[in-house]
Amino acid sequence: MKLTHITAQNYLGASAVDLAITTPAVLFAGKNGAGKSSLQEAIRHALGGDAARVALKKDFKALMSDGASSSYATVATSEGEFSIVLPSGKGMHFDHGALPFVLDPARFARLDANERRGFLFGLFSLSPDGPAVVDALKARGCAAAKIEQVRPLLRAGFDAAAKEAQAKARDAKASWKTITGGETWGKDKAAGWKAATPAETYSKDMIKSAEAVVAESDAAIAEANQKIGEARAASRQHAEATRQIDGLKGKAARLPAMRDKLARDQAELDDWTGKLATLPEPGSSKPAPHLYGCPCCGVALQIVGGELAKYELPEAGPLDPDIETKRKQWQDAVNLYTRSVANDQRDIADAERAAAEIKDLEDRLSIPPPATERLEQVLAGHQADRKARAATLAQMFEANRKAQLADESTQKAAAAHADVMAWLAIADALAPDGIPAEMLSSALDPINERLTDFSSLAEWADVTITRDMDILAGGRPYALLSESEKWRTESLIAAAISDLSGLRILLLDRFDVLDAKGREDLIYWLDAMAAEGLLDTALVFGTMKALPAGLPETITPVWIEGGVVGEMREAA
Repeated sequence: MKLTHITAQNYLGASAVDLAITTPAVLFAGKNGAGKSSLQEAIRHALGGDAARVALKKDFKALMSDGASSSYATVATSEGEFSIVLPSGKGMHFDHGALPFVLDPARFARLDANERRGFLFGLFSLSPDGPAVVDALKARGCAAAKIEQVRPLLRAGFDAAAKEAQAKARDAKASWKTITGGETWGKDKAAGWKAATPAETYSKDMIKSAEAVVAESDAAIAEANQKIGEARAASRQHAEATRQIDGLKGKAARLPAMRDKLARDQAELDDWTGKLATLPEPGSSKPAPHLYGCPCCGVALQIVGGELAKYELPEAGPLDPDIETKRKQWQDAVNLYTRSVANDQRDIADAERAAAEIKDLEDRLSIPPPATERLEQVLAGHQADRKARAATLAQMFEANRKAQLADESTQKAAAAHADVMAWLAIADALAPDGIPAEMLSSALDPINERLTDFSSLAEWADVTITRDMDILAGGRPYALLSESEKWRTESLIAAAISDLSGLRILLLDRFDVLDAKGREDLIYWLDAMAAEGLLDTALVFGTMKALPAGLPETITPVWIEGGVVGEMREAA
C-alpha cells in the first residue's frame, strides 16, 4: 500500500500539514515539541481509527489543538483515502489486522507469547478451528468423540481449547479418585489399578447347594412346627376330654336312682292301669276288661286273643256319674305315670350314653399327649442350623456382590483413566509445543527468513522468533537488549510483518535513538528495501537539529517546526 499524500489540521501539535509523498521513504525531522509525535498519531488515527492518547470517542476533543473548533487528518493511499474528523470521530479507516503492527513497531514485542502466536496465526490465515487441526488431532490418535466436544472451543483459539481439555482431564481425574476411594491419580498407577476383591467367590452351583441346605432347614422347621401344633392340639383335646368326663360323670352317677324311679313309676302305672280296668265300660254295668297303658303314648291296651290291642270304648249307654269321675281320675293317673315312665326311660338312655362316652373318653385319655418341650428343643435346633446356614449363604452372596462391585469399580476406573489420557492427549496436542507449534512453523519459517534477510540488509544483529515466541537479537533475549538494540529489533519485525502481510508500509519513530552509524545503517536499509521493491512507503520520525544531508533519492527529508511542515534545512 503506497501513501501518496498526508494532510493534518489542528491535530494536537500538528497544526498545518499538507505533504505530497513522492519517494518510498520520508524522513521527518525536527526539534523537541515540533509536532512530530502529533503527526504520527494523526496518521495512525486516520489510517487505523485508533487514538494513542485517549481510549474513548467522547474524549476525542482533547486531541484538538488548543483553541481549535475542529480538526482532521487524511492519508491518501493506493487503496483509497482514509481520514479522521474531530471532535465527531467520524472517518474512513483501513481495516487490516497487521496495520497496527507496522504503524507501531514496538507493539509485537509488548504482546505475551499467546498473543504473539495468535497474531502470527492470523497473519498467515492459520485457523485453529479448521479441518487441518481436526486432521492433526486424529493423526495423533486423539479420540474422535472428544475432538468433536472440544472442536467448538477451537474457534476461541488453541489456548481456550487446550484449557478446556485440561479441565476435562481434571474432572476425569476427580472421577477416578472418587471411584478408587480417594486415591490420587497417577499415570502408571492408574493404568494397572484394580479394586480389591474378596479372597474367595462362589459359583452358581455352590450357591445353589447352599440354598438347598437352607431349604432343608426350612422344611425341617416347618415339620417341627407342624408336630408342635399337633401336640398342642392333642393337649387341648386331652383337657377338653377331661372336662367332658367331669360333666358326664354327674349324669352317669344318677343311673341307679333313675332305674329305681322307673321301677316305681312303672309299678304305679301298672297299678292305676289295673284299677282303671276294673271299671265297667261306659253305659254298661259290666266291668271293664283288664287294660294296660302303653309305655310310649299312654293309650289304653287290652289282651285280645293273646295279643295287645287298643282298647275301644263301647258305645255309650247311660253313664254313672261316680264311675265316670273315677274313670277320669284314674285315666289321668295312668296318663301321668305313662309319661313319667317314658321320661325315666329317656333319662336312663341318656345316662347310659354318658357312661359309654365316659368309657370312650377314658380310653382316649389313657394315651397321654406328646410333650412339647422336646419338640420345641428339636425346633430350636433346626432354627439354629437354619440361621447358621443362612448366614453362610449371605456371606457367599456378599462375597460375590463385593467381587462384582470390585470388577465394576475396576472397569469404571479404567474408563475414567482412559478419559484422563484421552483429554491429556488433546491438551498436549493443542499446547503451544504441539499442533500450534507445527502449524506455527509454517509462519515462523517465513518471518524468520525475512528477519534474517532484513538483518543482513541493515547489517544489524540477526533477529529470530523462537517456537516459544521469545524474541532474540544476536542470540540474546529481547528483555536484555539496550534501547537502541530493541529499536532495531522492533523495526526489523515490523518490516517483516509489513512485507509478509502485503502492506509494505512502515512508520518508525525515534530513529534518533541510534548513533551515527546506526542512522547510516537505517538509511541504507530503507534504500535497499525500496530498491528491491520490498517497501512501498516508510515514514521515519526523529529529533534532529537539522535535516541530514546526502540522502538517497529514495528518501525525502521533511522538516517540522511548530506543527507545520516547513522548508528543508540540510545539515552542513
